[in-house]
Amino acid sequence: MASAAGLESAYRIGNRKASEDAYCARSNPDGIVGLGLAENGVAYHSGGWGESIHRSTQRLAEAGAFTDARARYPSWQGLPGLRQGLARLMACVGFSNTQGSPPDSDDLVVFCGATAAVEAVAFALCDPGDGILVPAPYYASFDVDLGLRARCVPVPVPAGSGRAWRAPTLDAFDAAFEEASSCTGRPPRVLLLCSPNNPTGVVYSAAEIEEMCEWAVGKGMHVVSDEVYAGTEEAGEGLLHQGFTSAASAVPPGSESRVHVIYGLSKVAGVPGLRAACIWTLNARVKDALSASGRFASLPSDTQLVLADVLRDRVHVQSLVALSRQALSDRRRDALAAVRGFLEGCGVPCVVPDAGVYLWARLADADDAVDLALFEDCLQGGVCVTPGQAFHSPEPGWFRICFAAGGEDETRLGLGRLDAALCARQGQGGRVR
Repeated sequence: MASAAGLESAYRIGNRKASEDAYCARSNPDGIVGLGLAENGVAYHSGGWGESIHRSTQRLAEAGAFTDARARYPSWQGLPGLRQGLARLMACVGFSNTQGSPPDSDDLVVFCGATAAVEAVAFALCDPGDGILVPAPYYASFDVDLGLRARCVPVPVPAGSGRAWRAPTLDAFDAAFEEASSCTGRPPRVLLLCSPNNPTGVVYSAAEIEEMCEWAVGKGMHVVSDEVYAGTEEAGEGLLHQGFTSAASAVPPGSESRVHVIYGLSKVAGVPGLRAACIWTLNARVKDALSASGRFASLPSDTQLVLADVLRDRVHVQSLVALSRQALSDRRRDALAAVRGFLEGCGVPCVVPDAGVYLWARLADADDAVDLALFEDCLQGGVCVTPGQAFHSPEPGWFRICFAAGGEDETRLGLGRLDAALCARQGQGGRVR
């Protein structure tokens, strides 16, 4: 069972230190290179998204679009133009329902970021103390998103290297279901999925998604699927193992009202600071509840207006997605080659990711205490990476290494510092001990 104790996890501690002493080639060359935060600066700078947002902002300002009306209360569901644009983007990256149709903008509710969306859907579906099953390892902040205010209890469902970090077995789900029921006194309400997965970069296959959704619906549960990394998959053939499948298209027929999908612009466009996300649901009661909670987590009207303009044209959106995927794929290959270069000599495994902005690699071979010691050594050596215990990894030694936040030179420098930290702690067997 997990808790909101993640407030002081290595994930937050490392990223805070990296922010307070951030590397800068000119002003702070000895600062910490941040390879711990999953930002997609590649999409923003090299994928065309940043330029497109700047152009839309300028065009709308010159056209006088920021009128007095924008200062009034907006629809808590989100401005129609933005919902239409998000539906357009989701269609471009492969979202569809069980009939193969793309999202309808009327079925989207806009929130100020996926974090707010995760919390809002927990409030809508659960009571305080309810268990939420989550395949592990999982995104470090889910513990806080679910537990801090909604007071839900995340229950990790382990799937380790023996399964190539893919979906847990049904036996593992059954065991977690019984554990949650025993600990909370009632059956868990929700299965929370994350595909493409954070932190492993694995994209669950259609068969895996279908099996997990069928199991959850059979238990009377709702399925919430965080799919914010859709659109970051490997471009072309490359390293892509699986095509992206949304849970919305994999739920058993007749159960469409039990699946709720989270998406946004933070990862695909590299704009986490704009806090634009949405929940796609075909459940009218859930949508009403989410819209009502939107007053606590709505997006400023001017931001909605700009993003609606960026996403107004399907061909333009398709070109942005294609360009940013290719740029990210190039960076991913460079980072994977570099990490493999200094790990293969030690016999250290690294997951070949299908998507995302990070690598999942085994940097140590001992226990959680050694992981934390290596984490501290890396910070002292000027680089931040995140140990797997922050993601509830069922196996020690695994770390998430983000490669897309900064420029190429900064990323290479960070990987070099990581290599130096590993070399300094290598034992006779070639593993960190």
